[in-house]
Amino acid sequence: MRMLPKISLALLLVTFAVPAATLEARQFRPGGVSEQMGPRAARDEGYRRGVMAGEDHSRRSQPSNFQILFDYRQGDFGYRPEFGDRNRYRVEFRIGFEAGYREGYARFGRGRPGRVDDWADRGRRDFAADNGFEDGYQEGLNDGRRNHRFDPIAESRYRSGDHDYQRWYGPREVYKIHYREGFKAGYERGYRDGRYDRR
Repeated sequence: MRMLPKISLALLLVTFAVPAATLEARQFRPGGVSEQMGPRAARDEGYRRGVMAGEDHSRRSQPSNFQILFDYRQGDFGYRPEFGDRNRYRVEFRIGFEAGYREGYARFGRGRPGRVDDWADRGRRDFAADNGFEDGYQEGLNDGRRNHRFDPIAESRYRSGDHDYQRWYGPREVYKIHYREGFKAGYERGYRDGRYDRR
């Protein structure tokens, strides 16, 4: 009779532990939603911190040099385990940081005319194309696996062209152009991979 309370307590602990472990595995599984969002979160976080650093250097008339900054060298500010590989996060963070730094530095008219703005524009184009590529790849992968016809232009995100657009990316219409270019490239690769998976 004395064993019953102990058995009941053990069963109760197992009942709560199993769902918790299952939930944790679902959240951190490779290729999960959070891991797919990791590169975008890294670029956004890097961009924000880069803008602040660039503005600070420019205000104080310091030479433009983002590579000496701790945030850039560390490259993992804002990283969370569910974002996946830390090294990939660092790469994306630094891309965003560089674009943000150059744009922030340019706001106060320092540096060589034209060069900083060119870098900032290129950074915004890269964000748009990367976002489009990721979306296009997923749609192409789905269509290839389902044996649907190859048609990236028919996809709703391609037609709207502004998925994940942020104001700091620049004019929405310019974003759409580069997003769609990335989308078509991603769709083509995803479709090819999807057809290969069906073999």
